[in-house]
Amino acid sequence: MNFKKSFILLSTINLLSPVLLNVDNVSANEKVTNEQQYVERESENLNDTFLDVYNTAKKLKIEEIQTDEEAYAFLIQNKKYISITPNGQIKEDYNGYPILESRSTEEIETIKNFVYRMNSLVANQAISIDHDLVFSIVQNIEPEFTMRPQAIAIINIMYTTRNNKNTLKSVFDNAPFGTRHAVAGLYFAQRVRTGGVWDMKAQLGTNTSYYIDDLGTTMTGEAIGNFHYGYVGRAVFSGATLKSSAGMYQVISGTSSIKYYSSFFDDPRDQAQIQRGIDMYDREH
Repeated sequence: MNFKKSFILLSTINLLSPVLLNVDNVSANEKVTNEQQYVERESENLNDTFLDVYNTAKKLKIEEIQTDEEAYAFLIQNKKYISITPNGQIKEDYNGYPILESRSTEEIETIKNFVYRMNSLVANQAISIDHDLVFSIVQNIEPEFTMRPQAIAIINIMYTTRNNKNTLKSVFDNAPFGTRHAVAGLYFAQRVRTGGVWDMKAQLGTNTSYYIDDLGTTMTGEAIGNFHYGYVGRAVFSGATLKSSAGMYQVISGTSSIKYYSSFFDDPRDQAQIQRGIDMYDREH
């Protein structure tokens, strides 16, 4: 089957290395709009891939269930035994029906594993699943600020940072149909963009300083955001990819200058904190 493998590869590259835009005098509103349009475009591309997989799976002749595509086809072709729970997850109900009698233990385990992974993606707000079992990328996640800069001067950041790392790695590990880098890349980009749920700079204040108790150092909100970006992203992507994509991301957002070419199009001070996050991840793993 052709599941747009070439698209998936190119989409991942685009997600983490956006094309250069003319960003002279880009306003804050234009910056946010550029980022939002970029995320929406890449989301639609990935949704098109999911729809292609769905249409192929509906007609797939299932002989043995060994892959994600075959497990998905089995669910679609036996949809009367499948429902979507109020929280958007897949629920199977084969009780009293002989539908699984002809399937081996290994095939049943493949189906269960697929359902478990898709439900994990739903729980992490990476995808949604409609009642026809069509997958879509979740967009417009509302930030839930858990740290209040006006109320604290001493904070701990590693619990949140490690938790976000685990979430990104889970999304990567559970994404179906060979889309792991594309799904995880989009999931990451949606959350670290300006105003995203992982935009630590917005939550903490770009220039506000904090003593980071669990790191034993003082950092600004901007430095914390860059450290978080490097540490969390390293769970899935290489250090070189993260640093080049950070620079490209700032260019497309309108916050960088071409003069920083030698430092991956980014402010060298930002790169130092991104590298600090990458290094800490590598030491711990």
